[in-house]
Amino acid sequence: MKKIAILSISLLLIMSGAAVAPALGNISDTFDDSTELLIKMVLTISSLMIIPSSIISGKLIEKVKKRSLLIAGISIYIVGGIGGGFATSIYSLLMFRALLGVGVGLILPLSTGLIVDFFEGDQRTKMMGYAAAINNLGAVIAIILAGLLASINWRLAFGVYAIALFSLFLVIFNLPEQEKNEIPEHQEKSSINKEVYTLMLLIAIVNVVFYSVPTNISILIRTLKLGDAGITGLVISTLNLTAFIIGMFFHRISNALKKYTLTFSLIVMLIGFLLLTISNTILQIILALFFIGIGLGIILPLIFTSTGKCVSRKDSTFAMALVSSSMYFGQFLSPILISTAASYLGNGSIKFPFMFSAILIAITLLIKGFKVQR
Repeated sequence: MKKIAILSISLLLIMSGAAVAPALGNISDTFDDSTELLIKMVLTISSLMIIPSSIISGKLIEKVKKRSLLIAGISIYIVGGIGGGFATSIYSLLMFRALLGVGVGLILPLSTGLIVDFFEGDQRTKMMGYAAAINNLGAVIAIILAGLLASINWRLAFGVYAIALFSLFLVIFNLPEQEKNEIPEHQEKSSINKEVYTLMLLIAIVNVVFYSVPTNISILIRTLKLGDAGITGLVISTLNLTAFIIGMFFHRISNALKKYTLTFSLIVMLIGFLLLTISNTILQIILALFFIGIGLGIILPLIFTSTGKCVSRKDSTFAMALVSSSMYFGQFLSPILISTAASYLGNGSIKFPFMFSAILIAITLLIKGFKVQR
């Protein structure tokens, strides 16, 4: 039950921003006087708020019990998530989304930090893979459900955040409180180092690329007249469902690919985005998202496992906070960078975000300075 309680936290994370992606088109229709960038910020404003609150959380654990911090964070998450459905303007909606981000930021470092605290060696690697898998499972459930609910009314889509009540129950009744003196300190490495900063940069790039999907796929499907919000939810879930399955086998995949794990994950993501740039049917889009899901399902647990290895246990939660905040910073930057690049290049194609993502991955592959410690 302790494992389930810890993994349930991961159920809430990726879905925090992207869950209501299928409703984005309908939200745009309701607030039709809002700019396209403002509408996309419904998905990304929470990512911006996650950054400072995640770092604050990483420091708060030195003074506040982790279980108490989790309960507070999940409670804020519930209010901010469900509250979006009651918004009367785009600005009140963004306010609730920002509050959601604060809640996510408080619980985010603990989702992986508790794994480092409670598990060692291969068991820790497996749990990191499971956490990434559960993360994507949460997105699958939330996006499909949100898509179906948005087909009725976009406000109902925000009801998916009620799933956090399940996690709150598990944390309250099954997660033991861990005092600071229960965590033995390793002697080898004892501070945040340059490898952590390298991992922060890598995960930011990965999420700039990844988030071009939930912020643009709904608009692509509507433009091509391929389906409604329900279809969009099912299509987006392909990515997360694939990442969920891959995450369950991350331990075996990383053992098989060894030092080529990062390169492999980036290559399959590149294939996926290249396919998206030429996709004109639902089946083609699903195939593209399948490849992107494989890459995402490998690279995220790889980065977090590497973070846990390159610092001491006493610094692990703060290191996870830094890497996690970089992940959400990448998500926040995604539409801004893509919109700026499209404007600068004069390219208004609906597929430009996917072209941009493919180029960014290709550049990352060419830079040999990124080396993830295994």
